[in-house]
Amino acid sequence: MTLTLITLTFGCALVLALSALLLELGKECRRCPISGPAAGAATLSVLGAFASMGLGIVALFAAFAGELSLGSLPTALVSIGGAAVMLGIGFSIAATALRDALTRARREMRENASAPIQEAVA
Repeated sequence: MTLTLITLTFGCALVLALSALLLELGKECRRCPISGPAAGAATLSVLGAFASMGLGIVALFAAFAGELSLGSLPTALVSIGGAAVMLGIGFSIAATALRDALTRARREMRENASAPIQEAVA
């Protein structure tokens, strides 16, 4: 029971810290005049997906922490380390998804801005 609580505590703290980092990244992206309006929606969707999947990963590692028979400290380190690795991979995927969403929005804004010019020339 103690290993489960330790893993949940550290895992949830890590999810919270990485979610705050994603939120700060999204705030910075909203400063862009081209893709700023799309950054808010993209940030919230990516942040929601990361937080829900991250908490699920932490819950899985916490549930299996009691099943490992490595001893008290090694089991806690293995479960926390595994959760941290998985959350790091998830964070990099979330940051890439946010960047792709903003790149797509920027491309659409440029195409929409150049469409009236192309129609006037034709």
